[in-house]
Amino acid sequence: PRSSASSQQELLGGGSTSSSSVQGHIQFAGYRFGVRKYTVTTGFDIDTYTNTQFTSSTAWNHFVIAYDSTLSETDRVKIWANGVPETLVAAGGAATVTYPDFEEAIRINQSGWNHKIGRRTFSSAYWFDGQLAENHFIDGTAYDASYFGEFRGGVWLPKEVTGVTYGTNGFYLDFADNTALGTDVSGNG
Repeated sequence: PRSSASSQQELLGGGSTSSSSVQGHIQFAGYRFGVRKYTVTTGFDIDTYTNTQFTSSTAWNHFVIAYDSTLSETDRVKIWANGVPETLVAAGGAATVTYPDFEEAIRINQSGWNHKIGRRTFSSAYWFDGQLAENHFIDGTAYDASYFGEFRGGVWLPKEVTGVTYGTNGFYLDFADNTALGTDVSGNG
């Protein structure tokens, strides 16, 4: 849940510590959840958000993002919300989606760039004001939502994740140890 469902809030950011550079974002933009890449010189190079709006500040939601810029254009970013594949729109809900170019990097999971969970890399703005239950970051494989949850009685529920490879830079944060919330329990850390 998020305490303020209408605001812009960053879940994961990648980029430099300067706002005059390229920034990758996994974030809420108002009520929509998505992936965005901003370049100072060209604007939003990637602008992909859920058509569904998440207006509740108390509901738990489960998101899976698959980013693979080597696929066909409309398959380069996929988002599942609570187990359901999402139709993607631009941040404001416009139908014109800006997908990544072929082999376009987003700055998230790129060597040499800063990464932050729950805030932007270049400012203290857009903090995530909510709760995270688990965070799986997979490097090198784009898994669909069925690896992370399942429908039981018509309700999407998380499940124990097995059979995934986290890759070189992947991690799994289960937040089980409140004295070390950033501990990677994937086996990579």
